[in-house]
Amino acid sequence: MAFAELEPFGSEQEMLGHAITASTVSNRLRGADEKPLAVNKFMPPLRYDEKPEEKEQTVEEQISIIEMVNISAGGKDLRKHK
Repeated sequence: MAFAELEPFGSEQEMLGHAITASTVSNRLRGADEKPLAVNKFMPPLRYDEKPEEKEQTVEEQISIIEMVNISAGGKDLRKHK
């Protein structure tokens, strides 16, 4: 992969281009009192060792998600209590 060292290509490079565009637009539209955002804030984790921070869901959050899925699918809430 000597060519890849000279001329990087692939999904990581494509994502970088999109991140630069998103960063430019975001920073152009930000308020005067807001700090500019770096390009890496718009990059998804591309390596398996860079997992996003995961927060464990509470039971209430899980129930809320299922309620939204149920409503979007046209379902009815058959629970006797809420």
